[in-house]
Amino acid sequence: MSTDGTDSTDRESDSTTESTVSKEPERDPDNISDNLTVPTNSGLVQGFQWQENENIIGYYDIPYGTFNHPFQSAIAAEKWQNIHEVQEHEKRCPQLENEEYVGDTDCLTLSIFKPLNAENASVLFHIHAENFDSGSGDPSIYGPDYLVTKEIILVLPNYRLGPLGFLCMQNETAPGNMALKDLSLALNWTRDNIKAFGGDPNNIAVSGEGQSGALAGLLALYPMSKENVKKVITESGSLLAYWALDRDPTTTAANFLERLTEINNVSAENLSLENLNMSTILTAAKDIEFRPCVETVDENSFMTTTPYATLSNNKIDISFLIGSTMFAGAHQAIYQTDSSIAKLNEDSTHLLPNDLQFSSSSLKQETGQRVKMQYFGEEIIQLSDQHNLSLCFTDIRYLGPSIRTARRLVAAGATVFFYEFAFAGQLNRVLDSIGNPVGGAVRGDIIGYLFTQDGVPCKEELIAECNIVGNLTEMLTNFLNSGSPSTDAVTWNKLEKVKELEEEWLLIDTDIKMQKGLHPNRLALWTKIYEDHFIERNGSRDISPVAYIIIVFQCLFFLTFCTTVSHIV
Repeated sequence: MSTDGTDSTDRESDSTTESTVSKEPERDPDNISDNLTVPTNSGLVQGFQWQENENIIGYYDIPYGTFNHPFQSAIAAEKWQNIHEVQEHEKRCPQLENEEYVGDTDCLTLSIFKPLNAENASVLFHIHAENFDSGSGDPSIYGPDYLVTKEIILVLPNYRLGPLGFLCMQNETAPGNMALKDLSLALNWTRDNIKAFGGDPNNIAVSGEGQSGALAGLLALYPMSKENVKKVITESGSLLAYWALDRDPTTTAANFLERLTEINNVSAENLSLENLNMSTILTAAKDIEFRPCVETVDENSFMTTTPYATLSNNKIDISFLIGSTMFAGAHQAIYQTDSSIAKLNEDSTHLLPNDLQFSSSSLKQETGQRVKMQYFGEEIIQLSDQHNLSLCFTDIRYLGPSIRTARRLVAAGATVFFYEFAFAGQLNRVLDSIGNPVGGAVRGDIIGYLFTQDGVPCKEELIAECNIVGNLTEMLTNFLNSGSPSTDAVTWNKLEKVKELEEEWLLIDTDIKMQKGLHPNRLALWTKIYEDHFIERNGSRDISPVAYIIIVFQCLFFLTFCTTVSHIV
């Protein structure tokens, strides 16, 4: 694969497009099924009516790529001779569900939903969330009803997850970032074929929430994919979030390999990976956080510099719509236990992200105490204080990183519109699923107002919810079509390089209105902390002698691993 994300298979597909189309069988103009068949560079694809809506046509699980080795780059899918006639979404990449292995490796597919008579329509390439280890491009979750009826084409891709998507040994065996390379390949396929579906290949927007929001931002930043991305939309997930980059991927990989030896009851030297099945690989990966990483430099690399360094050294000339929900950190709050809360009370430095660096332990302790004081005062942190716990984790993991990303993008030349989604109603799927501990929108809640669930649109009696659906989809559609999310009812001003108290952002609640100053009583502290202690502003973290010993051990472990990993099937 070349640095622009194409490979020889892509070029072969491009060169044979005319012959593929010329072999298309004659169609009967009176046959509805024939009229829904689309010629692509890979072969013919049959469309089907979406649910009860005859004006929305779905094309399911279209292959865009394939891989022979689970930890290495995919290539473009082989062409098919017969019509691809899949009537529902079924494909999922390997993952664990209720401790059981589901999905299969033949999973690099995407589904497309288009207006019946689409013509040069804007394209939304939406990346599914969950975590970095589960989910799929499932239209029962990301239903097309709201957006496609506004003449938008929706693309829902699958990509490799967990260790298959993010194992990063920074070598030829497992270079890392397979998920991002899969998505780059899917974007290539979309660019090359979306015109046949009535879409505009020069107006593709990438979107995501939570972890997939970070992936969306990364796709807009790096050479393998950025030429295919004209706009980006994210909710509660940003490319500068500390959790969006593994700054020590070799240790993550070592933990994974150690798990494999334990499960198989063998030493590293005797680990025979050719006998491991996918279930064993996924079981070993359970509870290990695999994330994007900085790779070694070669022609197949996706990311060779950190997102911060890339933003600092490059011009960005596309548009971003970035934001967070009001209580995006509620998930982290409810997952706390008596034990974890006790640790926070004992040592407040546990509240500090791992992308900070301090010149002394006393300074780190002082900073941790400042954070604790801001959210909890002199009081002991209580597990029952879900409100303040949620705000604390929101600012650390989501809202704070989102506004820092937005500011850095503006400095790099991008056009940025910022928002906070606060509305809490009956379409807040995630808030409802976690028992509404905070009374406001949590991470992922905006999805219920942009996509239908199980194809069921907003019920007319839900007046406030339906108003939010209408306003959000209109703003999003305007952004996709023109680059500005403003509507007749709402003028959405872009984020400017001004003092923080003067920054304008949109509050999306029952009333939708512009605000100035993004929670300065909370976020000013984080601005100061990152100005003083962000690891990339202060050089590399010092490596202790003990750390050197660990690294040497890891290298020896990897040498053993590399001799066997190529046998995985």
